Amino acid sequence: MEYSNDIIERYQHILTWGQTLLVHAHNGDWEALLALQDEYVCHVAQLADEEKDIDLDPATRARKYELLVEICRAEDSVRGLLHERMRQLSSVMTQTRSRQQVSRAYEVGRPG
Repeated sequence: MEYSNDIIERYQHILTWGQTLLVHAHNGDWEALLALQDEYVCHVAQLADEEKDIDLDPATRARKYELLVEICRAEDSVRGLLHERMRQLSSVMTQTRSRQQVSRAYEVGRPG
């Protein structure tokens, strides 16, 4: 039972961490998000590896499932915000390239 409580506490910690990542994404604080994301992923992988051979009681399994649903929702929201940011950056890059091409075209056409 003690290990079951530890598992649930660790999933709750991961959920809190995921929600923090989501706050950073909502605030556009991409540097903070990226700084935490690697550590978050490591903790998720470590927990998954450590509990793979553990048989949880039905109540703990049910609570774990609830937490996983919440974790997945937070991750999906972060992913959506990241995709939107990538789309914005791609648009800025396209506009910058177009401006550079126009600028170069005018420079080539100028009498020297």
